[in-house]
Amino acid sequence: MTNKNIYPKAGFYKRAFCLLVFSVFAMLSNEAYAVTKKVKEGRPNIILILADDLGYNGLGCYGNDFVETPNIDKLCAQGMRFTAGYAAAPTCAPSRAAIMSGQYAPRTDVYRVKNHHAGKEEYMRYFMPEDALRLRLEKVTIAEALKAGGYATAMFGKWHLGYDPKNHPVNQGFDIAIESHGAHFNFKTTPKVDYPEGAYVGDFFTDKALGFIDDQEKKEKPFFLYMPYFLIHGPYEAKQEHLDYFKKKLPKSFPERYIYWSAMTKSLDENVGRIMNRLEELGIAENTLVIFASDNGGAPDKYPQNSFNQPLRMYKGETFEGGIRVPYIFRWPEKIKAGTVCNEPIQGIDLYPTCVDAAGLQPPKQYILDGLSLMSILTSDGSVRLNREALYWYYPKCAGYNAKTDTWKDTWRNVIRTKDYKLIEYIEYNKVELYNLKEDVSESNDLSTQMPEKVKELKDQLEKWKESIKAAKPIPNVNRKSH
Repeated sequence: MTNKNIYPKAGFYKRAFCLLVFSVFAMLSNEAYAVTKKVKEGRPNIILILADDLGYNGLGCYGNDFVETPNIDKLCAQGMRFTAGYAAAPTCAPSRAAIMSGQYAPRTDVYRVKNHHAGKEEYMRYFMPEDALRLRLEKVTIAEALKAGGYATAMFGKWHLGYDPKNHPVNQGFDIAIESHGAHFNFKTTPKVDYPEGAYVGDFFTDKALGFIDDQEKKEKPFFLYMPYFLIHGPYEAKQEHLDYFKKKLPKSFPERYIYWSAMTKSLDENVGRIMNRLEELGIAENTLVIFASDNGGAPDKYPQNSFNQPLRMYKGETFEGGIRVPYIFRWPEKIKAGTVCNEPIQGIDLYPTCVDAAGLQPPKQYILDGLSLMSILTSDGSVRLNREALYWYYPKCAGYNAKTDTWKDTWRNVIRTKDYKLIEYIEYNKVELYNLKEDVSESNDLSTQMPEKVKELKDQLEKWKESIKAAKPIPNVNRKSH
């Protein structure tokens, strides 16, 4: 009797309760789906690919006729290529700090990769500002700005902005981040992640990136993916099949380093192609902003000119064009006209405000961005000009002291480029050089003695900028030891 009266009744309530829970869950799911769709609408996915030590002339689409970069060349053909794109510094750490923070070096205090002058301070004419050697946590990174706007964020590659655990990218706005640098085979990762024996680090980064893209597309959530590849930085390690190919292709007179660079560039190109193919497969390529750049110019090659930097002077570590002018490619089929070229000077500090603007977001409040959004250029035919007086470089570094000649291999240099003119200020030796880049892109003709009025104009402008940004001033070494 009891069983007949109670259990059917309990079953009724149980079914009713389950229906109620299901209805509430469905309602909440629909609301969550609606919110996700609302966040997704009109907002592009953003992928920032950063090559390491790739020179200005390191791609087929930038005039190199012995590398093979069909995927990056296709990316270029489908978007906009910049001819006067600059790294914010001639070496990796300060360049990357500028990209992530959107700020010039005097605001981040990230100036150098290493303090090469350590132990030689007594020979310096001026003491240099202390280097933070990391991106401070109080800086609002590009990832943090986009994450606050509803973006999923990830980074796979070389960070180089502090290797203390607290400075890991996951503490700088990235939901997921795996860092690795220093080797292309048998590499270490932070956090430690298993990978197949013999894996190539560039391929490993891309495998992780593809997984992240797939996950976000299933969630229908916009994403920001930062891919700072370790390619083509030393140690020079390439896949054997690529080495064999370029050993046969390139003339025997070519330096061995060129063979490695070509082989490693091929791996970089293949991985860019894998990412682009996945976007096409998922049907999201049209509304994805892809940015390709390099962190600084190509590395030295023990020859007067680096063929991966031609026709520019010098290489990585130098404030001549070969050290700071790099490839920049932007592709967003919904917004950017294919096959366009822009000659407007831009710099790494511009990537932050550009991405925030593309996402339809506002920059972080009470946070200074030194860069400008490039969207007005990207959505034009490339002829639009930015409302900017000049670009600046603040690069306090001294290294390789020669006691016999009382000179440094590298010295503290500050730079200003305004319109066609570029002035380099050498702090250690109290001298300047002036070049007209429109007429002399290889910087072979110093105009400083011929154009004293232009020198004064640019030097005054550079000084005003340093004052406005509160750049650290050189401190004279009154007890300097000389030979």
